Amino acid sequence: MLEEVQRLGQEKLDVQRQAEKDHSGLVSRLKLLESELEQQVCRGPELEERHRTRCEDLQQHIHALEKQLKHNRQFIDEQAVEREHERDEFQQEIKKLEAQLRQPNKGHSTAESNMQRNMELAFLDFISLEQFYSSASAHLLFSSMKEKVEDYNTLLQTKEQFEHNVAEQNEEIDRMASRIQELEEALRSSTETNRALSQLEQELQKARKVEQDLLRDREALQQQQYSNRMHISALQSKLDETRHRVPDSSSNPALREQLTSLKQDLLDKEKQVEVLLEQLEEVQRNLGMKEEKALQLNLQLDELTRQNATCVTQMQNEIGSLKEQLSSLQKFQDVARKEVTAACSLQLPFALIEEKNLEIDHLNQQILQLQQELSVSKDCKVEQQKQAEVEHLRSQVELLRQTHEEETEQLHEVIDKLQEELVRLGPDRMEVSDPVEQSSPPSGRWPPASREDSLGRELQRRLDLAHSERDALQQLLRNQEDSFRSQREEMEQSLEDQQQHLNRMQEEAANLTAQLSQEQRQAEQLSTRLQELEAERDEALAVSGRAEEQLRSEFAAVEAIVAQLRDSQAQIGQLETLKESLSGETHILRQSKACLQEEVERLKREVASNSAHIQQLNQQLEDQEAECVEAHKEVLKCADETLAKAEEVLQEKEQQLAQLIAEHSALRAELASVKEGLSSSTERAEKLVEEGQTKDQALAELEVVNQHLKLELCRLQEDLALQEEELCSQHQELEQLREQHGLQVQQDTQPLRLSLSQEAFGGSPEHLRHLDISMDQMAHLSELSALHCTSLELHTKDRSLLPEILPSSMDLPSVCSPGSDPSSTLASDHLAVNGSSGAGKVKELENMDLMPPSSLTCSTTSPSPHDWASDGYGSNVSLELGAQLQVELDAAERLDAHFLDYLRQRGMAPADSMDSVAVNEELLSPELQSLLKKLYHEACHILALSQPLTASTAPPSWQREKRALQEAVVSLRELLCKVANHKPQCIHGSVASLEVDNKEVDWSANLLQSLHRLFASERDWLRSELQSVVRSHPTLDPESFMKQLADLLKQQEGHQRQSLEQLLSAERRCLLAQLQDLQGQMRISSLKSQEQLQQLRVCMTTTQEESSQHQHQLRRQVELLEFQLQQEQTLMQDLRSSLAVEQDTVALLKKELEESSLQLSAAGRSQQELHNEICGLRYQLSQCTIGTIVILL
Repeated sequence: MLEEVQRLGQEKLDVQRQAEKDHSGLVSRLKLLESELEQQVCRGPELEERHRTRCEDLQQHIHALEKQLKHNRQFIDEQAVEREHERDEFQQEIKKLEAQLRQPNKGHSTAESNMQRNMELAFLDFISLEQFYSSASAHLLFSSMKEKVEDYNTLLQTKEQFEHNVAEQNEEIDRMASRIQELEEALRSSTETNRALSQLEQELQKARKVEQDLLRDREALQQQQYSNRMHISALQSKLDETRHRVPDSSSNPALREQLTSLKQDLLDKEKQVEVLLEQLEEVQRNLGMKEEKALQLNLQLDELTRQNATCVTQMQNEIGSLKEQLSSLQKFQDVARKEVTAACSLQLPFALIEEKNLEIDHLNQQILQLQQELSVSKDCKVEQQKQAEVEHLRSQVELLRQTHEEETEQLHEVIDKLQEELVRLGPDRMEVSDPVEQSSPPSGRWPPASREDSLGRELQRRLDLAHSERDALQQLLRNQEDSFRSQREEMEQSLEDQQQHLNRMQEEAANLTAQLSQEQRQAEQLSTRLQELEAERDEALAVSGRAEEQLRSEFAAVEAIVAQLRDSQAQIGQLETLKESLSGETHILRQSKACLQEEVERLKREVASNSAHIQQLNQQLEDQEAECVEAHKEVLKCADETLAKAEEVLQEKEQQLAQLIAEHSALRAELASVKEGLSSSTERAEKLVEEGQTKDQALAELEVVNQHLKLELCRLQEDLALQEEELCSQHQELEQLREQHGLQVQQDTQPLRLSLSQEAFGGSPEHLRHLDISMDQMAHLSELSALHCTSLELHTKDRSLLPEILPSSMDLPSVCSPGSDPSSTLASDHLAVNGSSGAGKVKELENMDLMPPSSLTCSTTSPSPHDWASDGYGSNVSLELGAQLQVELDAAERLDAHFLDYLRQRGMAPADSMDSVAVNEELLSPELQSLLKKLYHEACHILALSQPLTASTAPPSWQREKRALQEAVVSLRELLCKVANHKPQCIHGSVASLEVDNKEVDWSANLLQSLHRLFASERDWLRSELQSVVRSHPTLDPESFMKQLADLLKQQEGHQRQSLEQLLSAERRCLLAQLQDLQGQMRISSLKSQEQLQQLRVCMTTTQEESSQHQHQLRRQVELLEFQLQQEQTLMQDLRSSLAVEQDTVALLKKELEESSLQLSAAGRSQQELHNEICGLRYQLSQCTIGTIVILL
């Protein structure tokens, strides 16, 4: 529970840090958007000024064109009037000539000749006039045509040059944009490398902590080795004593037992050393991987620095070339302006500017879309990399599992071999002791000296081998520690170098960012300059087009004047119609202007409504965030409550363990009372030891299975955490899209946000912890139910088999020993159910149960059957025990003296070896005390067996309790089935399920107490049954009875194992099915979120287009805003005047305040003076009173 609490606290801190990071990112994004809005607002008046200037220029151009048209019309009218005058004169002359022809003259011939001459002269004059006029006008027209054609050609050349320059500049702008994007990607990669380095530093810190732990383990092992050396030295001293003195048969089993214990200790230490070596190898592998990652990151950083340097140099070169091109373009622009001003004074129309702005907006939208696609592709790549890493880690974990299983198999083989050797040594010892007993019955307890010497040599040889192996292991550990230290120093040095390199790279990155910002500013300036040049180019193109149109119109006019001089009046009529059409167009323009003003007002209203709606949505978002914070607080409170309840449950379980320990101590006392009976059956004790080992192995296997299940749960939790991170990233993207876009996007994404929040709450770590707790409780209850079933089966089998096992008589100690063994097995099994938290304590208790009986049986000798037969529980036993006590005391004194001499010979002071002597005394004194207590408990036990049965141990009460417990177990199974069926529904439940879990925990505690009572009552009943069987059947064979009881115990253990394996497999299948369902739901939710993201992107593009159109429409509102500004300026002037008046009044009031303050200060001074005078008078009065008192006295 503490680990889970720590993990939850760490997850809470991670979530808070992530939220702070997201909050800072959103704040920075908002600041950027606000700055962009301010820039756009600032650009608005500039654009308005530009549009105004252009409109004024266009109006001036229109006035100039109107003046030119008027001049042309006047010239045409004058020419028409002159032609009409000429026609009138010709007609008058023709009329005169006709009148002259009609008048009869005297000389007909002379008249005709004169008339002909006058007609020829008039005709010649008319032709000469026509030629003169036609030649003059043609020359003028041709000269103007040539000039305009030349101007046209020059304009075309300038146009082509401008187009070529604009194309080159566009290409350069595209290159600059691509370079800028590359630099941004490089900066992002550098940030990623920084993150990776920070992660590596954290992992190194973890590795250092692991090192410290390993060093502590090493120190502990050294201390254990030192204690083992001391123990081995004591054993060597004992061996020397056994060589120098007459061998005792009772010491051989003790030595063998000590040897077995030493072997087991050595095996345990070898296992620990192997585990430590594996850990060291894993740490070294991790360090190697981290070094490779660091090297790769360094290489990437070097490449990025090189790329940045090359990009900077290229950007500088390109900037220089652009500056040169700009200078050349400026020069060419000046020349073009001069030519254009000489040709005509036309400017760029407003429509082309709008088209260019639309193109720029479209390009910006495409750039944003490409950036979003790049970010999405990067996220996908990162996810793929993470998945590959997860698969690699899974493969490593599987390899580690395989190696661990192989090592466990090897260890089991070694243990089996050692057990076989012990079994072989046992029969050999018995064969050696049997003939000696037959030859000499009174001295049958003493084996030959040659056998003892051979055993001592074998023991010495094994001890030497153990010493050599231990020294080799110590040398290996030292070498590995040295290598590990050197690697750690190298890693620290490399880390310091990398940190310095990172600092340098960060400084270079900062410089590069500064240079990039400068270059971006320069690029923006260049882009503005290019836009101006494009505008000028467009103006020149417009001028050239206008010039072409004018030339064509002039050509048409010349042809019309040459071909149709007489149709000038019709042209005047056409001009009048054109004038009327122009007046109609002006009227239409005015109407369109009024419509546009109405649209501007409508847009203002929409903007006001949208701003109000945005404020409402912001308020709603704040309310939702507050609700989320409150919900989070409630969840934390519930978690704290569950932790408190779990702590209470743990305390109750600890109390239960204390009770069980007390009962265990009572059982040990009972076992001590039966140790004399067990002294005659050493083989039975060995069998019990083997059974205890098999139980330990079974418990270890169960622990391995539990560990596997926990590892699988941890993996599934990691997968869920990864999916939660993906959902959080998608949630953040959705929130950013909502903040960027207005009402429509927020309305579309509101259901998605709700669904994502529900899924995130459903997959939160708090909820997963709740599921883990419920699963552990299910496993715990299932194990209890299985244990109860197996205990009931055992009870029924014992009841069925007890009346059958009645062949012959048996002794009382053999009856008591099986009665004590099932109770100990039941207690150990009951303790094994209490989960992983009490497994270590249970093993310690079992070891405590197993070691003292074996030592006592080996240290004491079994009395002969003749002695037992001579006097049932007679005086031979007491005499034998007294002699045995005296022998043990003498041996202890001799061992102490010999051990002190041995330490002095080795150069060790006796004061230094006092600890070992105290250890020996502690080892010997409990045995002697147990021997003394054994007699007392044996007598009490005999008295208890001799008394009749009481009514408290009657079978009917026990059967009633049994039935009640069976009903409780049935109800428990039904509840477990219900919980297993409703578990998928509880995944999306609320916090109320925590209270149910607490109730289940309390119920399980009650069930444990009831099972404990059942075991106690069952033990009492079995004891009473055994007593009755012993009394009724004194001719019962103890060996067959013990074998049958051992078979029953084995069957019970088999049933328990099968039930536990079945329950664990079923729970594992349920968990896997539930996790698969969760993964399917998460996949479906991710697909839905992706579809909604695509819809939001489409909506975003549409809204961006609409916003661009709205911006174009809003530009026209600036004129009205200027009028409002003028009004506001007038209001400001009025306010300033009012402020000046108020300032004057404030100055007067200040003067009055100063005067009043001076008056107050004067009054305060006068008051202080009066106070001083009063104090002086009081002092004088006090002195006077003192003087009068003194005089009176």
